[in-house]
Amino acid sequence: MRLPLNLSLTLLVFLILPSQSLYSAPYTPAADSEILEHLPFKASDPTTRELRRMREDLSANPLDLTKAINLSQRYYQLALADGDPRFIGYAQAAISPWWEQVEPPVAVMVQRATLR
Repeated sequence: MRLPLNLSLTLLVFLILPSQSLYSAPYTPAADSEILEHLPFKASDPTTRELRRMREDLSANPLDLTKAINLSQRYYQLALADGDPRFIGYAQAAISPWWEQVEPPVAVMVQRATLR
């Protein structure tokens, strides 16, 4: 009995793929000096300075809704521009005091919907 080619390839894939994952190990760098990730900005970058200033302003008054929304929107813009999902998490953290509220301010509802 001979199996059709499509069925044979499908079976082959299902037999090979699980065996590959059984032998995978987490990546361990060869040396402490090995670079694992390049951060998106340098300390001298104008965007970095802008974000630092905005975070410091929000830290001084964490319940300032305007500052929180502005920072969250800026992070969202960066997520769209760079495609880096970490910025979505940073944007969510900026409005975290209002994130779980059932009826937060309208600006938070809009930003929360945008981030979702």
